[in-house]
Amino acid sequence: MTTTNGAVENGQLDRKPPALPRPVRNLEVKFTKDLVKRDRAILATLETMDTGKPFLHAFFIDLEGCIRTLRYFAGWADKIQGRTIPTDDDVVCFTRHEPVGVCGAITPWNFPLLMLLWKLAPALCCGNTVVLKPAEQTPLTALYLGSLIKEVGFPPGVVNIVPGFGPTAGAAISSHPQINKIAFTGSTEVGKLVKEAASRSNLKRVTLELGGKNPCIVCADADCQCCTAASRVFVEEPVYAEFVRRSVEYARKRPVGDPFDGRTEQGPQIFGPVQPILKFKTIEEVIRRANSTDYGLTAAVFTKNLDKALKLASSLEAGTVWINCYNAIYAQAPFGGFKMSGNGRELLAPTFRQAPGSTPASAVPTIHPSGDISSYLT
Repeated sequence: MTTTNGAVENGQLDRKPPALPRPVRNLEVKFTKDLVKRDRAILATLETMDTGKPFLHAFFIDLEGCIRTLRYFAGWADKIQGRTIPTDDDVVCFTRHEPVGVCGAITPWNFPLLMLLWKLAPALCCGNTVVLKPAEQTPLTALYLGSLIKEVGFPPGVVNIVPGFGPTAGAAISSHPQINKIAFTGSTEVGKLVKEAASRSNLKRVTLELGGKNPCIVCADADCQCCTAASRVFVEEPVYAEFVRRSVEYARKRPVGDPFDGRTEQGPQIFGPVQPILKFKTIEEVIRRANSTDYGLTAAVFTKNLDKALKLASSLEAGTVWINCYNAIYAQAPFGGFKMSGNGRELLAPTFRQAPGSTPASAVPTIHPSGDISSYLT
């Protein structure tokens, strides 16, 4: 594609680390000050127009996540460093982390702006340039972001936004020999094509977030007031009937309609409103059933028993396991899946060392060895 080739040529770097930390910080200031005061409502409106999600959800959840992501990664722009290594001889041995170069990003339709910034912010804070293709169904916030990037004063070619379709623009980014890293969020079917194209071209680094069939396990001792529905809800037998009754009652009262109406909780999205509720008797049974899928993105456990919670969290094949909460996603913690839910991790600070795992309060993400933003550095 001519457009993609032009975007890649615009984003080419020499091999010296470019001076991007200050522009990154300027973008963070623009979002935390001007965007909140001036453009947050515009961006939330565009998200609602594109996706059909309720405006208040876009305003208070999506945009807040965008601002926090930019603020967090802007702080890393001047803190990336190598180390000195003692050797057997009288020499100086040191490591230096450098940008990988041009990074490709392909984003989905369900969280257009947030998923864009999950890829853009770490790439920029590491000194890379980016060629970005938004989902063809939801390009508006990506294009508006482009105007903000120009207003901030980023040098031409640092961020290149290429709207288009997957078989054309997406395929060109995946197979381009001068793109050195690609991050894709979308379906498993297309993720396989992206990885195949990356390997056939120049063995570019690949991060894939491909979704999943996320289990939510509700134990008999859980506080059912705080449970949130997932792809598959497993409920322990003693409380199953009551849980179903409350779920049906809540579903009937859930306002569905105009996403710009402040009372609406469900707009015209395809994620719902189907909620499978399955019964289980033992912990061993529910672990086996929850893991009997090709996917492993996230899972949730609701119980007051800490031993039970930790046993389930360590047994579930999922990149993130939430305990007594749901969708607790932070820029400081890695996000990604196991099995057919993808490879690598998004978010997380550049540790430059392999961490076996971490346990934030009430959420237990499992860190994959290829996690953290060091994938954007050499």
